[in-house]
Formats: sequence, structure tokens, C-alpha cells
Amino acid sequence: MKSHQWTKILWLATLFFIAACGESTQTNQRSVSDSAAEAPDTENAPEGFEDDNPDAISTSFSLNGHDIKPLNLFWQPHRQHNFTSATVVGHRSAFHAGYRFIRTEGCVLKHRRHGTRPLRLYWQPHRQDNFSSGTGVGDDTARHAHYYGVRKQGYIFTNRVAGTVPLYLFWNPYRQDNFSTATRVGIDSAVRSGYYFVRVQGYIFPPGRCR
Repeated sequence: MKSHQWTKILWLATLFFIAACGESTQTNQRSVSDSAAEAPDTENAPEGFEDDNPDAISTSFSLNGHDIKPLNLFWQPHRQHNFTSATVVGHRSAFHAGYRFIRTEGCVLKHRRHGTRPLRLYWQPHRQDNFSSGTGVGDDTARHAHYYGVRKQGYIFTNRVAGTVPLYLFWNPYRQDNFSTATRVGIDSAVRSGYYFVRVQGYIFPPGRCR
């Protein structure tokens, strides 16, 4: 079978897996997610991600362009690491560290609203890895793996709201790299590059909403 056919089959299988597991945010394998060698056993976690905020809204609401900002993806070719940033200081740091802008993954809220939680940025100096966490289990795992809190990037929905898309977290144990994506091209890139699906971090608006 040709290589492009295998790639298509792998991509479709991954989407099926995400559809089956994304909403419960559980993974059937031992997660090698945010903390690699120090990752906790997540066969029974993250527990109750969708229930972290039982009052989270599940319907649409009004907002304008001033309420949201882009979550941009950057890539460092030397370290082969991804970095998602939603702040001006984050963008500047990315370019200063030799990262290249790739695309806008989606749009996050600038201010906290009912049914949202912070998207926090963490940094691990030994791995040289940036990690954006939108869940309580992600925050705990980051601290357990000696990641340092850097800043709040913005806010994301804990439950799906009309017009939003899932923000997926992937992990590559060989690159020691976390990768957050909300686009089809990002998912495809993660699968082809050997990343493992970890969990749905939350929900954000698609890129077209903040361009």
C-alpha cells in the first residue's frame, strides 16, 4: 500500500479515536503527556474534566472582536518544539528564541467569563519545553514535572459552546514536546510526526473569528 494511503488511514483512525475519547478526556493508554518520564498514570485520569465546572454554559452568547485574541502557533526547528502563544510578550519571546510563526490555531477570550478557565503557560528549562494547560490535571502534571508557571494566556471554555472547536493536546516523548492544536492541519501534523493524543483541553473559537 502506498505511503499516502497509510497516512490517510492513520489520520482517519486518529480522528475516530479523538471522537470516541475527546469528550471524556480519558486516554486508554498510559499517558506520556505533559511530564514524560514523570507522567502520572492517567488510565483513570483526567478525572471529570467536563465536570470541573458543572455550571459551564453550553449555549451561544454574544461577543465581539474586542473580547477575543488569536492563539498563535510557533515552531522551533532546531529543538523541534511547538509553542502556542496568545500574548504580545509570548510572540516576542518566540521570535527571540528562534521560533517561526506557523498559523493561528484559534481564538481565546481576553477576560474570564462564566464557564471558562485560564489557559496557562508553563516552561520546563531542562526540556526547553513550553506547555499551555487548560485543565486542572494539566496544571498538576506540569508542576509535578517541574514546569514553572509563566503567565495566563487567556481563557477557554470548559464545556462546548456553540461556534467553538476543541483544543487538543498532543505529546511527543522523543521530542519531549507538548503540542496544542485546534485545527485539522495541526492534528494531521501531530499524527504524522509521532505525537500521541492526550486530552481535550477545552474549547476555543476557530481562527476566522479573530483575524
